[in-house]
Amino acid sequence: MKEIVIYGAGEIGKNIIPLICDQFDIIAIIDRDASLYGKKLFDIPVISIDDYIEKYSSNEILIALNAKNMKSAIDMFTQKGISNYKPYYEYVTPSERGRRKLLISSSDPSQLEDVILYNVFSDYDEIFYIDVGCNDPIINSVTRLLYDTGKAHGINIDPIKEIIDITDSERTRDINICCGIGNSEGYSDFYVQGGLSSILEENIRDTHYSEKRKIKITTLKSIYDAHLSKDQEISFLKIDVEGFEREVLEGAALSEYRPHVIVMEATLPGTDIPCYDKWEYILSDNKYHFVFSYGVNRYYVSDEHKELDARFIPIISLLKKYKILSCVSVEKYIPIQ
Repeated sequence: MKEIVIYGAGEIGKNIIPLICDQFDIIAIIDRDASLYGKKLFDIPVISIDDYIEKYSSNEILIALNAKNMKSAIDMFTQKGISNYKPYYEYVTPSERGRRKLLISSSDPSQLEDVILYNVFSDYDEIFYIDVGCNDPIINSVTRLLYDTGKAHGINIDPIKEIIDITDSERTRDINICCGIGNSEGYSDFYVQGGLSSILEENIRDTHYSEKRKIKITTLKSIYDAHLSKDQEISFLKIDVEGFEREVLEGAALSEYRPHVIVMEATLPGTDIPCYDKWEYILSDNKYHFVFSYGVNRYYVSDEHKELDARFIPIISLLKKYKILSCVSVEKYIPIQ
């Protein structure tokens, strides 16, 4: 497979990579935004033009920019003596569409949790999930894609009543619970600030847009005991609690209730700074092993379900397997005309 480099990590780049990744081995993405250097888009490293000249100059560049920016890029290539390039539309043709299964993703497009989990569980006859910190049941939802298959249901937990009210109307097959989750029963202050809402006061980003509430705290064990039958298998547990992960795991009774997969937000709230060293030992002590990382999340599989390990495949492989449209911002994944 021919190795190429993409120029442009913006919306056009995000659009065309899924369309051509089964034609080419995309080894790097060039962009002018220095804040992206060292990061990855779809597991592909983002580099500078100087890195390209130094390491990849023998590889053709596919320019993923609009007409105005494409002209500017070509002028720069000319100045730097680069002639090995083509515009994206020479490769993106109507014949490339329709090859892959279409998935309507509700996850954050930069995280794709629902697509990753769909690939793991789509052949299960029943998918049962526990979503701690479920947030909106549509926008940025990790579970909606699976729920919409008709064979998935579960328990959604969030301390924001307005979210649970919406979830009640959207998820009639689910159990929806308004509370916080921790390692003991009680009450706590809770700071409401959209997707970064948190029990921890130090996570307040802007006091002008944060509202303090008193919420009930319970444990996952208590939730399980009250709502699960003894023979209920838990396909996956997702935890997104903005810095309160360790406390949630401490109350999860992992020796008694064994989700096949656990998905953990593993960075400090609102950053890409890893923080899983604070709680990962709880998973390893309870016979879970790390299998995959993408975006802010880490994925763990119970030792008794090691057969699932191979279903966690690179993001670029998922893009070759599925055509992904995002209901969060649909234009990000609509195939280019």
